[in-house]
Amino acid sequence: MIVLTTLLFYGFLAFLVKGRYQKAYLLVLVIGISALYFWYFAPEGSDLYRHYNMLQYLKGMSLSQVFSKTLVNSNDVLISMYAEGARVYLFLAYIISFLPTYNFLPFISGLIVYGLGVLRIYKEGERIKADHFTISITTLFFLACVDFRSISGIRNITAYALFAYIAYEDLVNKRNKVFCFLLYAIVAGIHNSVIILIVLRMLILIKKLLHPIAVSAIILLFPMMANGVFAILGHFTNIGFISLFVRKASIYFAEGSPYIRLFAIVRGLIMVFYLLIYLYCNKSVDFKKRYGEFGLLFVYIFIYTFAFRFQYDIFMRNELVLLFMLLPMLVYFYHNNIKVKGLTITFTKMNNRTISVGSILFCISILIIVLSLFFYQRYFYGSINECFVF
Repeated sequence: MIVLTTLLFYGFLAFLVKGRYQKAYLLVLVIGISALYFWYFAPEGSDLYRHYNMLQYLKGMSLSQVFSKTLVNSNDVLISMYAEGARVYLFLAYIISFLPTYNFLPFISGLIVYGLGVLRIYKEGERIKADHFTISITTLFFLACVDFRSISGIRNITAYALFAYIAYEDLVNKRNKVFCFLLYAIVAGIHNSVIILIVLRMLILIKKLLHPIAVSAIILLFPMMANGVFAILGHFTNIGFISLFVRKASIYFAEGSPYIRLFAIVRGLIMVFYLLIYLYCNKSVDFKKRYGEFGLLFVYIFIYTFAFRFQYDIFMRNELVLLFMLLPMLVYFYHNNIKVKGLTITFTKMNNRTISVGSILFCISILIIVLSLFFYQRYFYGSINECFVF
């Protein structure tokens, strides 16, 4: 109940803190939730346990040793793998290894994940002059849908949060393309799964040459093309990041157990909700003008995710990047469809309908918050409460 109580406390307190104090409170929220990792004991065999062992391994080295061939040939499989294709993460881990406690690793990861998510919500709300309720409900949705324990995996969720944030700056705020692609490449050095996301981003560049429907059809064929692509990449495994990419991809292609797949179906339905929010908002000319290419990338990632629906690791992990990319669009949805005055909630109606589609989607979003907090999150958290040491 430790994590659940913390999320409920910070999530619902966000509705009470208004005005000029809201920005400061959101910072406190991010630090407060991330700080739980200072009391989190990594179970043996967990991803975080292996990361801590790696920090111990790196601590006695010099920077030149970290980037030498010594680590590539290490007997430690994890160290060897990161030395081959995750040099950016290895460098960051090396710096963190000198901090007083290894718990700074998940704490910093939490700051990035929760921080970038909340920052995107706040900045988007500020841009469209969203009310306090919009920012608060979007924040609560975000906190509910991010699996706290997934942050202990460090690399994947951190890379996805960074990718989504950069993609917004790239495609919505129209930052320098060369600089953005350089940042994408750096993020791929944290986790190689970002390479696929970069490929999908590059497909946006050919939208004038190839219609998005045709591109979507090609993405659906990715699973059939995978073996051929891996066979080609197999000739280039002397290149570190390609070797790591092929090795990790072969693991991700394994199917989950029937029970896990059933659990994935629930998360899949939530991802469908993400798409419905996009499709509903995309009817607006203003929305299309601002989020056009960003929304198209969101759709490409959604199609790619469901193309690999039988590969549990790919399917479930990609929900994270879809969630991060949904956040600014969710702010737009709440702002334009729900108005709150006191204890009264009103919905924007279209075409004189008695019940608006927006009101239905709003109710579904509330249901997802409840299910995520009290069932999905609790499914994991019931087993990790014993991992906290105070």
